[in-house]
Amino acid sequence: MSYTETLSDGTILGDVPGISYRTFFRDRQELHDKKLHRGLMRGIAPHGSSIVLSGGYVDDEDLGDVIIYTGEGGRDSTTGRQIADQQLTLGNRALAEKTLNGIPQIWQVKSCNRFTHPPPCSARSE
Repeated sequence: MSYTETLSDGTILGDVPGISYRTFFRDRQELHDKKLHRGLMRGIAPHGSSIVLSGGYVDDEDLGDVIIYTGEGGRDSTTGRQIADQQLTLGNRALAEKTLNGIPQIWQVKSCNRFTHPPPCSARSE
């Protein structure tokens, strides 16, 4: 089942027209330009519209079709280890609210540039 909603700020939730499963993107700038992941630094885009795995959290796991995503916050920027509890604010809250409101799709975007053994760099709507 397809779902697409465009919010007043231009954020697209769900399927992004013209973007298919396993589309390759060079970097976050291209993701931003295609309106797939708004913002260039945060792992969770505004409104929880997408997440980017970039290797910044050691507890994230990419198992191919399954991703264990840590969320944002509480990480030591030097070691990448969790040193504090994450809060249900900002991006974490947006992801939780999408789930609670039954919005089915979230784009999972894998970044190639920071993994030792890079996964496929692609976008996937779940």
